[in-house]
Amino acid sequence: MISMLDASDHAYLLFDKNFSILGLNKNSFESILKIYQTETQIGDNILVTLNIKETSDFRNKISACFNGHKQNIKTPIKDVSGNLFYFTVTLVPLMEQENVAAILIAAKDVTKEEQVAKKYKQQIQYTNSIINSNTSVLIRTDLQGNYTYSNRKFYEYFGGTPEDLIGKPFFSTVIPEDIEVCNLAAYKCITTPGHIELVIIRKPRKDGGVYWTEWEFVCIRDEDGNPIEIQAVGRDISERKLAELALQKSEANLKAIFKHAETAYILYDKNLIVQTYNEQANTFFVQHFGTELTKGISGVDVIPDTNKDFLRNALTQALTGETTRYETSFITHHTNYWLEGFAFPITDDENNIIGVCLSLLDITLKKNAAINLEKRERILSNMSSLAKIGGYEIDFMKEEVVWSEMTKQLHGLAPHEQPNLTEAIQYYKEGEERELVRRKVESAITNGEAFEFESIIVTKQNQEKWVRAIGVPEMKDGKCIRLSGAFMDIQQEVNIRKLLEVEKDKYQRFIETLPLVTLTIDTKNLQVLYVSPQIEELLGYTPEEFIDSTLTNPLGMIAPEFKEQMISTVDMALVNKERFSVEYKAIKKNGETIWVRSIGKVVAREEGEVFQLIMKNINEDKRNRQLLQESELRFRNIAETAPVLIWMCDEYRKYSYVNKLWSDFLNKPRYTLLGSFWGELIDELDKEQTQLTFEDAFRQRKEFIVLYRIKSKGTYKWILDKGVPRYDEAKEFIGFMGSAIEVTVQIESNQKLREREIQLTQAIAERNLLIKEIHHRVKNNLQVIAGILFLKGNSIKDPTVSKILTDLRTRLRSISLIHEKLLYKDPLEKVNIGIYLETLLREIKQVSGVHPDFLDIKIDIDDYEMNLDPLTNLGFILNELFTNTIKHAFPNGEKGIITLKFKIESEVRTLYYADNGVGLPENVNLNNSNLFGLQLIKIFASHIHAKVELKSINGTQWKFTF
Repeated sequence: MISMLDASDHAYLLFDKNFSILGLNKNSFESILKIYQTETQIGDNILVTLNIKETSDFRNKISACFNGHKQNIKTPIKDVSGNLFYFTVTLVPLMEQENVAAILIAAKDVTKEEQVAKKYKQQIQYTNSIINSNTSVLIRTDLQGNYTYSNRKFYEYFGGTPEDLIGKPFFSTVIPEDIEVCNLAAYKCITTPGHIELVIIRKPRKDGGVYWTEWEFVCIRDEDGNPIEIQAVGRDISERKLAELALQKSEANLKAIFKHAETAYILYDKNLIVQTYNEQANTFFVQHFGTELTKGISGVDVIPDTNKDFLRNALTQALTGETTRYETSFITHHTNYWLEGFAFPITDDENNIIGVCLSLLDITLKKNAAINLEKRERILSNMSSLAKIGGYEIDFMKEEVVWSEMTKQLHGLAPHEQPNLTEAIQYYKEGEERELVRRKVESAITNGEAFEFESIIVTKQNQEKWVRAIGVPEMKDGKCIRLSGAFMDIQQEVNIRKLLEVEKDKYQRFIETLPLVTLTIDTKNLQVLYVSPQIEELLGYTPEEFIDSTLTNPLGMIAPEFKEQMISTVDMALVNKERFSVEYKAIKKNGETIWVRSIGKVVAREEGEVFQLIMKNINEDKRNRQLLQESELRFRNIAETAPVLIWMCDEYRKYSYVNKLWSDFLNKPRYTLLGSFWGELIDELDKEQTQLTFEDAFRQRKEFIVLYRIKSKGTYKWILDKGVPRYDEAKEFIGFMGSAIEVTVQIESNQKLREREIQLTQAIAERNLLIKEIHHRVKNNLQVIAGILFLKGNSIKDPTVSKILTDLRTRLRSISLIHEKLLYKDPLEKVNIGIYLETLLREIKQVSGVHPDFLDIKIDIDDYEMNLDPLTNLGFILNELFTNTIKHAFPNGEKGIITLKFKIESEVRTLYYADNGVGLPENVNLNNSNLFGLQLIKIFASHIHAKVELKSINGTQWKFTF
């Protein structure tokens, strides 16, 4: 029956008078399991299951229920973890023939309701404490948003009376933009019991201003947890809010400055850790150092190692309260840059240092300009000293005269002396010279005209000297306030002029022999005043005809399409007083045109300004240029159609040209490649080594070949690239030109070949191992056979047969030694012949049983390495020779000497072997001998193609040449 109540939110449990559980629903089973951590079964004792004490109030309620009285109780229960739960419990007696047969427990978990009630009590206490403190603004509204209460502080702040406020909607006292904020806060509090919502809203002031206020919204509920009112406690935060707004505005202004400033800014904390930076700073580091800035890194890690001390000192000093400026240089991408940095402290409102701001500015252009300016000033100073040019300035407002050091020297004054205006004029020679100065200066002061004249001065030491004076007035409001200019010592020039007057005819004849046309032209009307005779060769006119033609039409010799260009060039020359050069077509007397280059400048003479010109025939130069352009065009055509990848880079290592095949291969438009650095697209695995090779070739101006991988249409391809340096017509280096081919197939083939080589190497190693095994087995077999012969020789009584077996055993033992040597050698390895033969001879001697005092061996072998195959045959030969010497050379037991030599001369190898024994019998002939030992020697010699010579003089002498 109770199981039918599983859908109920109550827990039902039935037990009898013996306290045995008769039944329980699912909710009861889960509640007991949750609180007591035990599973309940039919028949369990309820007192034990629910841990009901004998003296507890619950036990008393059960007893009363067994007496027939229904019982209600609200009881707190702790689970095994100490968590507190609240249940409302009803005990219902079940009657049987007027006696209570069982009790039904109906329980409901009201823990959440108790917690809400507890929070409600806390809210009431909190509200009462606020009201009693009377330090904050307190209001209440009904659920429709109408005021139901406000404390005195509200009226003090916002004005009015309770009669004006109670019953009115809350939004009547709120800035319209903040009404929705209040509605949302009230909604959250109503829908979430116990929730407190903090909001900031603006309220109108009595004086028409605005209060910034902070409010805590909470919903007041009745005993059943139903919402009945909204309560809000507020306080005035206008002062704080205005300060925050001012700070936000200040921060916004600062961010705007950071964002739009040209300077890079980085902010550090007191530990010199990067906190923030503007975009210009990040861009600065990407462009100059190839890395992006990140927050949280150390302040001294943001620039190259060579400059870290500058930065560390600047930042550290800024932390002491000082603003530090420094300049330093660094090199990236092979370019020298100059950096200007300012480090200044950042303080809080109480002037405490809380960090450092670093500003960085690229001043390379300014620095280079300053360096160049310094160089130019130094050059000008040197030139001024060499040319004896000095400056001066007259300030008419202050009536001061300032002369430069050179000007003082020209006038014979000491460095500390400075003349006044009257004294300055007195240095000019009295008479016509001084009057000329007065006129020029007065004209400059009155009319603002610049002047240039030559005159004679008399120095303080009473020496006459020719000088040239130049003056430029500075006018203000029609009045001259300053006159500045220069003095030049032209005494030497005047002397030269006098000499030139004397040598004028010689000079005239000289210029007329030059392969150039010299002209003097009046700048006012462009009429030719003088032309050298070479004009006839150039244009076909005599000098007289040319001058007459220009009187009629000054630009008549210039082709029409170039006249505007010539007029513009002449005008600019007159304005700037600079040397000019212009190319144009000139019309010859016969009507033909030729290309001419005119180089000239404006020269001041006493009679006025003139053009001094030199004309040159450049027809051939033009043809050469055209040929060069055609050659360049041909190159472009060839490069565009060539089946190879062609590129060019300039002296800054940037691509200046790539052919279409290169662009198609990389699958990139040409314009994206031009201007990029050579090698940027190379695979990272090959980039470092390739760049090192390229940089080395770039420094040494030499050709290079590199192999690298590069991505082409999604896959990496192998490229073989060759570059050569390029030079212009003046032999100046202008970059590199290169051609590349794809070698992916070849590289992959080489890789397969290397894999094959590895397999062959492994096969050779296995072969060598097998050969060594063969040598080992041959050696063992020879030793076994030698042992058998030894045993057999001991059992045979015939001395002749025994001797033959002994000889065989000795040979087998010697051959066994040779195989033992071969056992530890690589068949393909070369062996030092001296070490091999000397060791072999010593061991054969030991095996033969010869007493050490009986035989002396002398060895002379050149340092030489030989393959094992011929060396093995030499070992067999040496074994037979030594064995024969032991057996036959010294029959009477006298002491013998063996000489062994090996010599190399002109790739011819010779082995000498000799003993000082009795020699060979007269009837022994090498070519027809039947002796077994000699036959073996001939066989082994033939294996190495050796020529054998045998002599029997003072013993036996052998010579093997191969």
